[in-house]
Amino acid sequence: MLLSLLHEARLRVFSALAASAGSGLASAALLASINDAISGEGLQPSSTALRFAAISLAMLGLRWAAQVQFVHLGQGIAARLRERLSARFAHSDCAQLERGGAGRMTSVLTDDVDAVAHLFVALPELALQSSVVVGCLVYLGWLSPTVLLVTVALVAGGAVLYNASNLEALERLRLARLAEDRLFRHFRALFDGRNELRLNARLRRAFLERCVGSQLAEAREQRTRGLLIYARAYSWGSFSFFALIGSVLFLVPLFMAVDGAVMSAYALTFLYLILPLESVLGSLPALGAARVAFDRIETMTSELSPQSDGLESEQRSFRSLRLRGVEHVYRREGDDGEFVLGPIDLSLRPGELVFLTGGNGSGKTTLAKVVAGLFAPQRGEIWLDDRKLGERDRGAYRQLFSAVFSDFHLFDGLYGAHGASSEIDASAARLLRELRLAHKVRIEQGLFSTTELSLGQRKRLALLAATLEDRPLLVLDEWAADQDPGFKHWFYRQLLPELSARGKCVLVITHDDRYFDAADRRLVLSEGRVSAADGDEPIRSAETAVGADAVVPPHALAVRTGTAN
Repeated sequence: MLLSLLHEARLRVFSALAASAGSGLASAALLASINDAISGEGLQPSSTALRFAAISLAMLGLRWAAQVQFVHLGQGIAARLRERLSARFAHSDCAQLERGGAGRMTSVLTDDVDAVAHLFVALPELALQSSVVVGCLVYLGWLSPTVLLVTVALVAGGAVLYNASNLEALERLRLARLAEDRLFRHFRALFDGRNELRLNARLRRAFLERCVGSQLAEAREQRTRGLLIYARAYSWGSFSFFALIGSVLFLVPLFMAVDGAVMSAYALTFLYLILPLESVLGSLPALGAARVAFDRIETMTSELSPQSDGLESEQRSFRSLRLRGVEHVYRREGDDGEFVLGPIDLSLRPGELVFLTGGNGSGKTTLAKVVAGLFAPQRGEIWLDDRKLGERDRGAYRQLFSAVFSDFHLFDGLYGAHGASSEIDASAARLLRELRLAHKVRIEQGLFSTTELSLGQRKRLALLAATLEDRPLLVLDEWAADQDPGFKHWFYRQLLPELSARGKCVLVITHDDRYFDAADRRLVLSEGRVSAADGDEPIRSAETAVGADAVVPPHALAVRTGTAN
């Protein structure tokens, strides 16, 4: 992903690196000019001064140009990285996203991308100072290739020792990021569990001490150890540099004849290199953090399989939907083993109201997500009209559905509404009045004036948005559970019949036995199997259930134990 992003900005990358390299070479030329002025060799003093001034201006100009390019490069890459990760998350399989966890994905989008952006903040200085080091080494080689070889050999030995410290520091930083992932989940719990924490002081103390406190301590400990290792490497690097100076100046002359002027130039060059080398060593923690961040980003993206969104083939109607022998295996919360949903045989038609009931943990929501194409069945087939769906069809198939699940998210606008804006605004205004939200929420240019509402009110607003999407199939998961009796009556006796009359197929997950008679069919889910309710018969006639132009739901459907067709 990084290589792809850098390739897209290759011209800026090339210009930034070229400016950095030019600045480093100019810095080395500046050193040579200083050395010539000290030794009294070369041009006249006035010429030397002009050359010094010209090289200084060139070095400063190139350094500024490199910094400007790297700033633009870093911010652009961070923005595109977030954009691509967001698109990857939005197009990935729902089951994979749930396994990854919201906390981890948010951490990657924020902290890890911030670490990448911080790298590009530090990169200009790193590139500039590294180019100074390279330029000075070129100058040292021009003075004495033999002494340069000795210098490079000593530097290589120090690099090997540093690499061992770097690997240990990287491991500590990785452990710190894992602890910070867990800590991020606890931070979310501080808000999500605010009521419980206020009501129970023992819970509050235990949560702050055992969860927040322990993860804070672990993250701090691991990150501190990693940074201390870098500090040790920094100190070792500084010591090694002075050891290098001593070796070249005092030991090399014992074994080979070296001109005094060359040794003087070497000493001056080494002193000149102190600041650039310290700057390079000081950038190592940022490099390490960025490397850990890139590893996490790559790991996250490799775990997610992007899928087609099906927007190009969105269809607004269907004749029949059939599940044949569909099975989905998953792990229920709190269970050690796997739960098998199915085999499921189920048919849905336009204009049907189908109620799905069953005990807690029986798999109702999972079945609804399988029906809606959010979870892929491990076995069995899904047929739409007369065509068996394949993996490539799932994206387009999902466009048949709107849904309000129990774990729904309320967006701040009608982004998915279908139709002309004037029609949407008129329908939204009517539904706001029916849902008794007109005094709380206004819709301006498709955006809600607020979403800071109670759970029941947010569910009503989510139902409004799902209805205005005008899809042929609608899934409602325990929608009425948080509504008062008046809204429950409106939902079952008015809204659902209206949707059916418009030819919509509505799958309702419910426990409201008082309103079971509103359904065309009621299915019971138990231990992963679907059956029709004992003695359950359609209450409404076909003429009442659908409009004159809608497809009449086939009430006389065969029902067998364990299956519903």
